[in-house]
Amino acid sequence: MRTRAAAYRVGDWFAIPLADGTFAPGRVVFHTPPQGVLGYVFAPRPTLPTRAELADLEPGDALLAQEFSGLHIGDPWPLLGGAGDVDRSRWKTPEFETDLRDVYPEGREVRVDLVDDQLRRVHFFHAPLSELGRRQYGGAMGAELLERWLLQQVRANALVPLRTQPWWDNPTPVPPGAAPPPAPEPPSDRVVVVVPGRGRSVGDIVEMTLMLGLAPDVGEVDGAMRSRDETEISVYGPDGRRLADRVLELVGPLRAPGLHLLVRAGDQEWTLRPNE
Repeated sequence: MRTRAAAYRVGDWFAIPLADGTFAPGRVVFHTPPQGVLGYVFAPRPTLPTRAELADLEPGDALLAQEFSGLHIGDPWPLLGGAGDVDRSRWKTPEFETDLRDVYPEGREVRVDLVDDQLRRVHFFHAPLSELGRRQYGGAMGAELLERWLLQQVRANALVPLRTQPWWDNPTPVPPGAAPPPAPEPPSDRVVVVVPGRGRSVGDIVEMTLMLGLAPDVGEVDGAMRSRDETEISVYGPDGRRLADRVLELVGPLRAPGLHLLVRAGDQEWTLRPNE
């Protein structure tokens, strides 16, 4: 698939509108095309901040350094600007953790993954189970899942600044009474429906078809990213194979030339074409 520009660039600031009316500022620290982002996210504010109002934020003040879908940045997440070089000595690549107790019920360790600037795992080690919750969650989130989960954690006062985590330089102590955040929902598999063409009409029809036809337990439409040449509609769900079958069932009858599905289920990725 051809790589193309998104609505944002590395270094851009944005704001995540939450259901309680507040706005959580964030910054794009890494971008893995076409829509993957690692963003630093800060504590919510009562009103939409301006870029100037974020000037004093330090990277260590962020509550999350999370990998998520960037499809909402620009719309409906306001883009605040400020793109430019990101100092990697300050805006660091985090360590990600995975709780292995679902696989090893008697396990007493947490797997910690180290990643490169494309968010690919390059090394891992194990930390004591007592450190669970002291690093970043090891899965990517859809934008809507991030909105819901972030509000839950803020309300529970369950997030602590990055500067308190073991991977930070000279970490400060965890604030008294702070609890490690519970893990969000398991990492969702993904289907990206690619609709070639310059016009919006077919892409809009595909997106609406999926929104109306997908049951919540099968998948959830995360949004559409449009360029001059194509539209991508991303859908997340707990079982990528089941999700792909249902998406194919819904969009196949539309007979849109060149339409195809990019499927990710666990560690596997493949392409499906309805008319083949």
